[in-house]
Amino acid sequence: MTKRVKHLNIDVTRRDIAAGRRRHCAKCPIALALKRRTHARAVYVDFEVAMVTDPVDGPAFAISGDLEVFMNAFDAGRPVRPFRPCLEAKG
Repeated sequence: MTKRVKHLNIDVTRRDIAAGRRRHCAKCPIALALKRRTHARAVYVDFEVAMVTDPVDGPAFAISGDLEVFMNAFDAGRPVRPFRPCLEAKG
């Protein structure tokens, strides 16, 4: 994905949740969904930003409140449900 985008919808699926790893910036459910949606080789997700890191200089997206709530619940081992967030481009 080389084109700059302002918004990006991703689908965090049951499969992403089941395969996701807690407290892992490249293998959490949001990272798996972003990787699938962008066809990237690598992505990085933390509590401030979600970005495509391979290819280098890929798009970066701000982490909204609903994503932060999801990440906190998932990392704590609480049940989470599939959802479809809209990521807003940073910068």
